[in-house]
Amino acid sequence: MAEKEPEEVKKSKGTWQYEKIASILGKWAWVILLLDALIYIIIAIAGEIAIAQGVANFCAIWPPAMGPCPRIYTPSPTDIWYIVGAIITVIFAILIVRPRFSNKCAAKEWDDLIDDVLVVGGIRIPWMFIWSLIAAIFAQGWGTFPILIPAILLIFVGPKPYEWKE
Repeated sequence: MAEKEPEEVKKSKGTWQYEKIASILGKWAWVILLLDALIYIIIAIAGEIAIAQGVANFCAIWPPAMGPCPRIYTPSPTDIWYIVGAIITVIFAILIVRPRFSNKCAAKEWDDLIDDVLVVGGIRIPWMFIWSLIAAIFAQGWGTFPILIPAILLIFVGPKPYEWKE
């Protein structure tokens, strides 16, 4: 009967239980963020078209006795935020997520991702968590998951234990 290998020996070989999930999600994270941005730009444009159409419809029923129709049109703050967030998400996905996260997940460079940290007061914070927070703010939430899920898997059940203290 063959003996089982110790857990440390298995992990040092470079494969781990959730490697395939982390690699696939991480590899496509930047594309998913671009898709998120595209969807929210379309939603914003559709919202603005609906508002403009509503103003036009209002003026169509405006009684002539009341004088000229007050064509008051202001863009929706939500639609403005969708467009601003989408622009920031596109820039973020191309300049940060693709080279520093997605390419490394595709190449399975787990040590590089684990060692890419921000040290604050002796505590090592993985940049992956910071990137997922940025994506949550600007990418309307769901664009965060392809960064956050691999990050959680890598830090908590990855190929080597993560050291939180410097």
